[in-house]
Amino acid sequence: MKTFNPKIERFVRRGYVERSTFTNFIASMKLAWDRIWANEWKPALTPLEQTELSGNKIFTYFDYNSDAFDAMRQGSVAAPSQIDVWASMAAYRLEIPDEALANGNFAEKISFRLSADQFALGGLKVSAFLSDSPTPPS
Repeated sequence: MKTFNPKIERFVRRGYVERSTFTNFIASMKLAWDRIWANEWKPALTPLEQTELSGNKIFTYFDYNSDAFDAMRQGSVAAPSQIDVWASMAAYRLEIPDEALANGNFAEKISFRLSADQFALGGLKVSAFLSDSPTPPS
């Protein structure tokens, strides 16, 4: 079996809630999630090799406005008694090379690695489907 390295494109959706009170944290997370679904997929600007797990190191600042995180729900202290909330998700488009499908060949398997930190309590959800669309579906 021959191995091919497909062209990979990464897309992100993000949601943001600015200046919520600590006591409204759960509702703000829900609103950030709702905003993800209201937004369109956008091509990621961060190169694939620079993507990372969301930051969970105490007293360390992370730029949650970047698109470097595949999946995240984070809050960061914005002001006394206030928090900013971010959420994001990513989709990958893999273009199977024509050579891999030439002469009646077909892809026997596609494999990839996933990783998450200990705060991904709900786990990672993965879905795959065939499509000729240049962007992920809404």
